[in-house]
Amino acid sequence: MKSIQKETMKDQQLYKSAIEFLLSFDGVTQEDLDNHLTSELKKPEDIKIIYRRLCESAQNKQMSSKVIGNAIGGIDNLKKVLHDFDPYQVANTYEKTDIITLLKDIKEQLQPVGQFRTTKKVYGHNLLNQ
Repeated sequence: MKSIQKETMKDQQLYKSAIEFLLSFDGVTQEDLDNHLTSELKKPEDIKIIYRRLCESAQNKQMSSKVIGNAIGGIDNLKKVLHDFDPYQVANTYEKTDIITLLKDIKEQLQPVGQFRTTKKVYGHNLLNQ
């Protein structure tokens, strides 16, 4: 019985040390670690969670998290424009092809830092000519 307790204690100490080590890096937060430790197999209880995760995964391509998330202070700030990540309210506000209005609202309400692309490369629309 004592060997199981010792083993458990070692595991807990190792876990605690690993957490402390990871948190020692700039930009690594407890929330970041919690997100990685949460099972992806757990089904979300709310469609808002799915919609937020969809937005989050859209930024994870190459350097997009620095381009998208950092520019607006994090993906969570999109909830201001996306009705707290409620896809039904978003659908009522923006028509399916209403990319221009959505991007304009993001620009006005979230005031992204850095370059905000408004060329044809952005979804085939030129926002400057609207």
